[in-house]
Amino acid sequence: MLVFPTITISENTPFMRGESYGRQASLLISMSIDTYKSKLARAGLSWEIAQEVAMRHLDWASENEGMPDMIEDIRGISEGAGRDIRDIAVLNCVYELLHFPKECTSFALKREATMDSHVILGQNWDQDPTIGAQAVILDIIEEETGNHIFGISEAGQLIKSGMCVRSDGTAVAIAGSSILSNLDKVGIGCPTTILKRKALCLGRMESIINLVTGSARSVSSNINIATTEDEVYSIELLPEVVDREDRLLVDPYYILKPMSGAVTHDNGIRSVPQIDMYRHGHPRGTHLKILFSERTGSIDLDYIKRCLSDHEGYPGSICSHGCDENDNWQTIASVIYDLDAKRAYISCGAPCQSEYIEFVL
Repeated sequence: MLVFPTITISENTPFMRGESYGRQASLLISMSIDTYKSKLARAGLSWEIAQEVAMRHLDWASENEGMPDMIEDIRGISEGAGRDIRDIAVLNCVYELLHFPKECTSFALKREATMDSHVILGQNWDQDPTIGAQAVILDIIEEETGNHIFGISEAGQLIKSGMCVRSDGTAVAIAGSSILSNLDKVGIGCPTTILKRKALCLGRMESIINLVTGSARSVSSNINIATTEDEVYSIELLPEVVDREDRLLVDPYYILKPMSGAVTHDNGIRSVPQIDMYRHGHPRGTHLKILFSERTGSIDLDYIKRCLSDHEGYPGSICSHGCDENDNWQTIASVIYDLDAKRAYISCGAPCQSEYIEFVL
């Protein structure tokens, strides 16, 4: 049975946590850097330019978004892994640099939707399988706050998706999907890895929404959020683009509310479909929503696993297996976070072929 390596961290400063992470994952981080050097080169972007752009993103997050603690974490990863901080900056900005067009199917469920009245969030993570070979599970204790953060990530990144259990017993979970709009551009903003990691620790939905919607961004993204206050939302974040008269072309964010206790998302822009640049064949998020609606009030863990293993629209299904011989994109992991039970379930590889491993926080 394949499993992702677990990086266990318990320190009392962001830098020390990053250093522990970098030291434990140094080999995988080096592999990830090599992978992205090749991907960026194929996209026509040199590593040196990528480093420069990524550092501008980190400087912006530290100076304009109030996240110097997150940058200290990245500095620690650099130190622990023995790599230039600019390399780690690139790893945390690959979404902004390469902007993968078809990454993930995600969901969140309110208590009214589930059999045991638990709040649950999760996703299928779709990517190049080489990325799966460099993924890690992060199990982090912030000793100074008591926060327990658990999630999955590419080695060297702060987080991909995760759950945070706070010292007062409340919990937050975050995941997301890639979206691609004709407003996306080369620019500066807060990297999504940093934004999600920071948002995890805020605790209350109002604070999380204010953070993610108020951050600057140059590319579009989607974030699903759930809390033990029984609040679940899917937020589409779009770059701020103005016309010649300095008027916004579209609202910079849209909050999608649950229907029948569920929100789902894939890679299609729901709020302003005319700006959507990803013309996907099978609406995975819509199909997942239909599957959930058929069991509203009686959704349990086994049913969620079956839904995440669904192959309608194969090969571009919820459980994805690559579209043709030239497209190796596939589901490399599946994650489920039960906020009330304080448990996570992670499969290494497509859930139709892999067993979910249970983790108790």
